[in-house]
Amino acid sequence: MAMIIIRLLVVFFVYYDAKKRGHETIRAVLWSVGSCVVPYVILPLYFLLGRKTKKQNQYYGNDVIDIEATVVEESINCTRCGNKIKEDVSVCPYCKESTVTSKKDN
Repeated sequence: MAMIIIRLLVVFFVYYDAKKRGHETIRAVLWSVGSCVVPYVILPLYFLLGRKTKKQNQYYGNDVIDIEATVVEESINCTRCGNKIKEDVSVCPYCKESTVTSKKDN
């Protein structure tokens, strides 16, 4: 009788732990049923592999931040060619026009 209670406790623990860590319902059910049927094999595997959170199981490419893209540089438009150039440049790299007058205008 005690073994049945222990196995039921293990099943509930594995199921709720898997759900808490972001596993889908079917995967949580499979882990918990496996830990009930073959506890000496599945339970150690669950502790080694199944307890990883969802973020540890997947790579989220959208979470990568490009540091260079986040730097905000002040830019102005060249008065001659209209291209965007850095504010601290004294000569437009596209048309070689002096930007000293365009800085005063903005």
